[in-house]
Amino acid sequence: MEGKSAAVTWTAELELRLIGAYKDQAANAKHIASGGENLRKAGWTAVLGAFTGTSVTTTAQLQAKWRRFKNDWADYSFLQNLSGYGSDLSDERWSELDASRGKLKLSRFREKEFVQWEAMSSVIGDTMATGENIAWVSTLSSAVDDSSDAKDIEHGDLSAAQKRAKILHQLKKNRKRKANAEDPDRTKEARLKALVDISNSLGRLVQLYAAKHNLENPELATAEQQEDIHEL
Repeated sequence: MEGKSAAVTWTAELELRLIGAYKDQAANAKHIASGGENLRKAGWTAVLGAFTGTSVTTTAQLQAKWRRFKNDWADYSFLQNLSGYGSDLSDERWSELDASRGKLKLSRFREKEFVQWEAMSSVIGDTMATGENIAWVSTLSSAVDDSSDAKDIEHGDLSAAQKRAKILHQLKKNRKRKANAEDPDRTKEARLKALVDISNSLGRLVQLYAAKHNLENPELATAEQQEDIHEL
């Protein structure tokens, strides 16, 4: 891991460049870290290649920005699903929302939207919902690696990270519930498949029991033997 790097002035163009470059590398299975949540070193090096000639000169700068992006995306997604978000939330309500937060207050989005939310959703939101490319199902606030996590999390931030993870998990459940509601036939098919699988499994158990006890016709087994089969 590279050491501390100079601060970067992230313009909208640079932010979109990072999101696009990350998405490109996330499509390369060789560049995805174990668990599917982040890029390997080679992936970040490839992302850095997209910033030649800019003020971004290290992967550490990219990783720090990406962590912030994930935090912003999770928090803004939470607010988007919060009843009354916008002009209807009172000062008191904003104070309640920020009460248990660390440095990153939800009220940072009170007057200013997260402009890259849609672009980030194309990387995080869609892959989370479909399971493609990256499995964003554990926590949005996990850093690029464990060593950097330990150094970057300050006192009081851990609970906020856990809450962001809970928010993401709930968003995933909501999307799945919505998909099932919109497509009831898919739910019925899934249930039918589960019943068929159970039936097939029971059939295989009967065949195994019959072979073990030299029964040519399992249907002629004694009541005691049939009871043994059901207990398998």
